[in-house]
Amino acid sequence: MVELSITSVIMAFIYLRFGLLPAIIWHFSFDALLMNLSSFVTKSADLIPDRIIFSIFFLLPLLIILWRKAQATMAGEAKFTLGNWLFRGWQEVPQSSLNAAWKPDELVSIEPAPQETQAEIPIVVPETHKSSKSGYAFKPWMGIFFSLVVLLVLIVGSGLDRNTYLKQAVNGVEQTFKHVRPRLQISAEQAIQYADEALLQQLGKALPPAYKAYPNIERSDRDKRHFVLKHSSYAAYAKLRNKYIYEDAWLVKYKRFEGTLQERTEEYHVMLDSAGKLLAIQHLLSEDTALPSLDEAAARARALEWVNAHEPEILFQLKEISVVPSKLPNRTDWTFTWNDTSDYLLKSGQTRLKIVISGDQIGQVSRFVFIPEDAQRQIDHSAQLTFPYQLLTTVLSMMFAIAAVIFAVIMWSKGEFDWKIFLLILLIMSSLTVAVALVNWRTQVGEFNTSQPLANQKVGLIIGIVLKSVFLSAAVALINGWGIWWLKHRTGLKNKVSNQSVIYVPVLAVLISLVLTKFRGWELGLLKLPNLQPALALCPGLPVWEQIMFKYFLYSGLILFTLYLLEQITQKGKKRRYIVPIVWLFAGLVISVSQNLLYADPEFIANTLINGLIYGLAGWLIWHYQGLLSAKLWIWCSLILLLIAPAHGIYANAFVNATLAYALSYLGVIMIVLFLTMRLCRIPGKSME
Repeated sequence: MVELSITSVIMAFIYLRFGLLPAIIWHFSFDALLMNLSSFVTKSADLIPDRIIFSIFFLLPLLIILWRKAQATMAGEAKFTLGNWLFRGWQEVPQSSLNAAWKPDELVSIEPAPQETQAEIPIVVPETHKSSKSGYAFKPWMGIFFSLVVLLVLIVGSGLDRNTYLKQAVNGVEQTFKHVRPRLQISAEQAIQYADEALLQQLGKALPPAYKAYPNIERSDRDKRHFVLKHSSYAAYAKLRNKYIYEDAWLVKYKRFEGTLQERTEEYHVMLDSAGKLLAIQHLLSEDTALPSLDEAAARARALEWVNAHEPEILFQLKEISVVPSKLPNRTDWTFTWNDTSDYLLKSGQTRLKIVISGDQIGQVSRFVFIPEDAQRQIDHSAQLTFPYQLLTTVLSMMFAIAAVIFAVIMWSKGEFDWKIFLLILLIMSSLTVAVALVNWRTQVGEFNTSQPLANQKVGLIIGIVLKSVFLSAAVALINGWGIWWLKHRTGLKNKVSNQSVIYVPVLAVLISLVLTKFRGWELGLLKLPNLQPALALCPGLPVWEQIMFKYFLYSGLILFTLYLLEQITQKGKKRRYIVPIVWLFAGLVISVSQNLLYADPEFIANTLINGLIYGLAGWLIWHYQGLLSAKLWIWCSLILLLIAPAHGIYANAFVNATLAYALSYLGVIMIVLFLTMRLCRIPGKSME
C-alpha cells in the first residue's frame, strides 16, 4: 500500500492544483505503466510490437497536447518556431479548445437583467446547388440513380457466366483453363439434411436426440493452395479441387452438451462438397472409450475396405507410407497414411490419404497435399517477411480509427456534434448486431467446447455480443455524428471543379485503373476466397445487411475524418496541396498491404502496389469532388462508394440467394440513408436540394 499511498497524495495535489483532467491523465499513465512494466523488463523480441503499441497509446495525451499547441502557435501572429511552439503561450488556451458541453452557473444578480432575444446563429451551407459556367453541382437524385443503375447491372451480370478463363504455360505451351468460382450450391439446412441421411445410411440408425447438428465451412490451408499454384499449375489445382483441396465444402458437426464427459467427447463430423455429395464421415471418440482392438493386418483391411466403398478408382494407386499404432487404455488405434500416386499433374509434393482406425471402427478420414520440408520452409519464410508490414498496417489502421473516435468525443464536448445522428446510428447498428447474433446462434454454439459447462460458455458469448453491439456501434456512430455536423457547418472551400474536370477526371481515373489491373497476377484472386459465413445463418440476408451497414458507416466516417485533417493541413485547400495525393497514396498502400500482401513473392508485391495505387487514386477523386457536396449530398453520393461492398458479393454469388441478399441489403441501406437525409440533415428555412 506504500506505493499507492504516495501516488494518491501526488494525484490529490495534481487535482487540487490543476483540476480533474490532469488527474485523470496521471491516473491513466500510472496504471498503464504499472500494468505494462513486465513487457519492458522481459527480454524477448516477440514483445517489440507490444512495446511500440503501448508507447504510442501511452504518449497519446501528450501528442494531442503538442498538436493542439502547434495549431495554436501557427494560428497566432508570431512566427512558428520551435521556441514559440514549446516554450511560449502555454497559458493562452484558444476558445475552440474549451469544453463547450459544460457551462458554469451564472451568478445571480440582484438587479433584474434586461431580457435579450437570443439571435439564431445561421448555419452557412456551401453553395453547391446552382450550376454555373465555371462549376458543376451534384444533386441528390444523381447518387441514388447512379447507385440503382449500377446495382441493376450487377444483378443482371451475376446471371451470366461466372467462370474465369486463365492463361498459363504448361510444358512450354500456353493453355487456357476455366476457373469455377467457389460457391455453396445448397443451404445450411439442406447440408444438415444430407448429413443426416449419410449418417443414417452408415450407422443404420439415427443418432440419440442429445446430438445437435452444427454446420460450418471447410477450407484447405492457404499455404497448401499456394504451394500447388506456385510449384505446379492451375491444371493441377483444378484436378485436386474437392478431393485434396477444399474451397467451399460443408462440415456438419454433431455434438452433445449433455451426459457424462466421455459421452460429450464423442462427436460425428460429416464432410460434404458444395453440392451435398458425401466426402467423409469422422467418428471422434474419447481415449477411454472401450472398443474391440484389431491387429495391423485387420486394421489395414478395414481401412482399405472403406477406400473400396467410397473411392474404388484410387484403391490400386495407393502407396503406403506409414503405419502408426496408438495404445489407449481400452483399445488400440491405427493410423495409416498412403500416397495417392494418381496423375494430378503435381510437379512437387504428394497427395496423401490418412485413415485412423479407432478400435474396429473408422475414426477419421482426411485428405491433404503434403508439402516437402524445403518448400514449407520457403513458404513460411515468405509469409514471415510480410508479417511486420501487415502488423504495422493493422496497428496504423486501428490507431487511425481510435483517433477518429477520440476526436469525435472531443468535438462532442465542444458542442460540434449531431447527437441525433449518433443515436440513430447507434440504435440501428446495435439492433442489427444483436439480430445477427441471434440468427448465428447455432453456428456460434457449434464452436463451443463440449468438455466445458454449456451455461458458462453461453454467458461468455452473450457478454461478447453485448460488448460488440455497444462499443463497435458507438464507435461508428460517434465518427458519423461528428462528420455530418462538420459537413453541415464547413465553409470557405477553395477546391473548385470545372465542368470539364467533372467528366474527364473520373474517365481518366477509370482508364488508369484498367491499365493497372492488366499487370496484376491471377493467383491472389484464387487465394482470396469469398465470404461464405452468411450462409450459416438462419437468415443469410441479415448478416449481409449488418456487414454492409457497418462498412458503410465506418468507411464514410473515416473518409470524412481524413477530409477534415487534409483541410486543416492544407488550410482548406489554400496551401500545401501536394500533401493530398501523398496522404491518399499512403492510405491506399496501407489498405492494400493488409489485404493483398500474403507472401513476399514478386506477384503479391506487384499486386499490392497496383491495388494501393488504385485505392489512392479513388481517395484523391473523393477529395477532388468533396468540395461540391453538402451534408445531404455527401450522404447520397457516399452510396456510390458503398457499391464496392455489395458488388463483390453479387459478383461472387458465393451461396444460395447471395445476389438477392446483397441487393436487398443495399436497398435497405438506401432507405436508411433516405431517412437520415429527410430527418436529420434538414436545415430550417433552407432547402437542400
